This record gives sequence, structure tokens and C-alpha cells, in this order.
Amino acid sequence: MAPTDFQTPRKPLRTEQQLSPPATMSPPNVPDIVVSPASPVIDPSKADFEEGYIPIALLGDGTYGEAFSALKKDIADVVISKLLDGEKPDLPHSKVVVVKFAKPDDSGKLGAHLAAEIHIMKHVMKNMSHPLLNYLLDARSSGEIQWLVTPLCSGGDLDRFTSAYPDILTSSFVWHVAFCLVKSLIFFHYGIKDFTSYNHAVTDSWPSLIHNDVALRNLFIKPQKNVNDFPDIILADFGISKHVLWTADLKSLDKNQLEDYREAIDVINELRKRSKGRAIDHDLTTWVGRLSKMKKGSENILPVARKFVEVARMCRDKSKLPMHPKVVAALKKVDEEGMKKALEAYYEQKKAKEAIVKPPHVLPTHLDKASMRRQSCGAPLFLTSTFVHGFFIVTLQWVLYLAMAESDNGDFTRTVRGVYMRSIGNIHVGSAPPSTTTPDETGFVQPVPAHPFYLSKSR
Repeated sequence: MAPTDFQTPRKPLRTEQQLSPPATMSPPNVPDIVVSPASPVIDPSKADFEEGYIPIALLGDGTYGEAFSALKKDIADVVISKLLDGEKPDLPHSKVVVVKFAKPDDSGKLGAHLAAEIHIMKHVMKNMSHPLLNYLLDARSSGEIQWLVTPLCSGGDLDRFTSAYPDILTSSFVWHVAFCLVKSLIFFHYGIKDFTSYNHAVTDSWPSLIHNDVALRNLFIKPQKNVNDFPDIILADFGISKHVLWTADLKSLDKNQLEDYREAIDVINELRKRSKGRAIDHDLTTWVGRLSKMKKGSENILPVARKFVEVARMCRDKSKLPMHPKVVAALKKVDEEGMKKALEAYYEQKKAKEAIVKPPHVLPTHLDKASMRRQSCGAPLFLTSTFVHGFFIVTLQWVLYLAMAESDNGDFTRTVRGVYMRSIGNIHVGSAPPSTTTPDETGFVQPVPAHPFYLSKSR
């Protein structure tokens, strides 16, 4: 049938070879699809923390969380303000703190360890102040936001420090670690600080606590003011500590607290092993054996533990030797470059956020003040020239007054007044001079009589 206006001829079916374009045929001109990289996932805990703090450097990264050194923003603002004023303040290393963040588990939920530690330190340990226990400075635990701030122990944890500097492991230092560790546990368990009295009674109001994780990685080194003295050994990390509340659990409390001392013995023995013979001490072996034989119950633990602390202090002081120079240098070391970079980054971020005009004294790279002092020389010159100009005007005022008051020479009076008006005209900066009347005989315009420096005398 012939095609009509309503019918179109059928095209023959294309073969498989016709469907595929030949090798010489260029592909159709389709614009490339640009796939933008995925936006970085913003950690709500870190975003909340950085509202008031500046992170400096990563200190540790573990299974359940990570830790950074940080500085409060109000302290950083004071330092930057002094730098911009041309001063040279000391970097606030003593104000640096540590912040811990929780890591999500496989399901995406934050682990319970940091939330438990925040609860223990914020509510249970709020009145437990001891120089050998870590304490809370700031914290936030609300939904997806979890972070905890504690003081910085610049020596780091005992595990890494003794691995990097095994020369510190003398017999005296191991006695010192044993002294600090057992003393902090006695306070943590029973709230006892006074070792001069042998009253073994435990206060009923003291919380029933178990640390559960006494290990080298949870003991931190805090240098003393005299760095040649042995540093304090701080007991920290209460993420899996237990606060026993129910009467049924009190039966196992003494047993679990005894386990903390067993773990303390393991710490002491591990340090002796790492010392490679430098910490061989018969008395230490004897007293570690006595600790291991303690029975559960405060009436059995306290007499032995308190005597151990007394002996440890005497043996430490008796055999104390100066620390190795490398160890002293390591304890003095601070993260100078990290602090500078953090302050510079915060300053640039603050300028961009507030859209402020770059001040004449810009915070230089690496906080170098030499260029700032050179730039500040222009201000004294400007003030000096302004003072000289003002002094010249005041002098002309008095000359003009005397000339008009005492001299009958009108030409001299008009000449001095003309010079004065030239000087007055130089101080009209950014605006037109006052409204004027017709010029006088000298050719200079007269200011309106309301001008504060205008003097006249009727002749």
C-alpha cells in the first residue's frame, strides 16, 4: 500500500554492525559530568569544642577516642593583642590543656567510655582533689556532642616515655613510681591523705570506686617546677571505672579494689623489666611481694599499703640519683612551633570570619616582631610634627594679640594676621574652612567672628 499523508514509510531495521559506530566516528558532544567531592563530615563534638578552644596538635589516637592539646580562645586573644601592640609576650604553655573526643563504633554511635568518664569526673569525683589524680576542667556530654578537658601532663604517658627514655628507669625512679601509684590508689579508694595517722577507718560518705584499668598507658608524667626533681606520676583515664551504688555489689567491692593493687604490681614489675638490671633492689622485691599477698578488705589492704608508701618514700630518697640530661631535656621540651602555627591559623580564621580590615601591624609569620617594631616608627614622627605645628599656631596667636594691642603699625598687624590665617587654614583637614566674608586689605579672607581663635580690637 502506498503511503498516505498519515503514514510514514517504515525504515529498514539496522543490523548489529550498523548500531555500533565505526572506530573513526567521534563520540557525541556531551558535556562532561563533574562529580564534586563529598563534603567533609563535620564532627559535632569538635565543632562545639572549637567554639571556645583552639586545637594545637594530636597527642594520641586510640580505639575509643583521640586526644589533642588545645588553648582557650580568650587566652589566645590576649596573646595576639599584645603581639599586635608590638610587645613580645611569652607563649602560654602553662595554659595548654588536653581535650578527649569519643570515636563512633561500627554502628556510628559514640562509645560509652568517654560519657562514663565525664560522669565519674564531673559528678562522683567533683570533691576528690589530690595532686596525683587527674581532674576535670571542662566537659560537654549531650547527644552527639562529647568532649572532656583536663590539664596537660607535658611528659606524656609513662608507657611511651619510658620506652623512649629507658635511662630514667633507675631503682630510685621505680620506687618513686610505686610511691605515687599506691598513694593515689589509697586516696581514690578510701579518701585518705594523712599518712601520719594509722586510723584505717573509711569515711561512710566516700564514694565506692574501682579504677579497673591501672596501666602504664594511663599514668602520666607531670614535671615539677624544679625539673631536676622526679616528676609527679598522675593516675588518669577513668573511662571504665565503676562507682558502686547498690548494696548487693558492695560484697565484690573489696575484691575489685584489690585487683587495682594487683595491676599496680604489674606496672612496677614491667618498669623493672624495662630497666635491664638498673632497678634491681632487694627491698623493692620484698615489698612488692607483700603487696601481692594482701587480702581483700580495707582492714587488710590499708595497713600494708600505707606502710608500703612510707618505705617507698624513704628508699626513693636514699638511692636518688640525678636524672639523665636527655631525660631532663625531654621534660623541658614544649611544642613551640605547634603553638605558633595554631595562633597564626586562629588569627587568620578570625580575620576571615569577622571580615575585619587588616591592621597596620599584621601578625607576621612565626610571630616575628622585628618588622612590627620597624613599622611602628611612623607614629612618633606624625605626633611630633603635629605638636610642632600646634605650637607654631599658638605662638602666632600671642604675637598677633601683642601686635594689635601695642602697635599702631597697621601694616605689621595685617602681615602677622595673614601668616596666622595661613596656619589656621592648614588645620582644616577633610572639610572646607569656615564661612567667610569679603577679603580685607591683605588679600586674605576673614573667618566669621565666631571663630574661637579670632581676636580683634576696635581702633
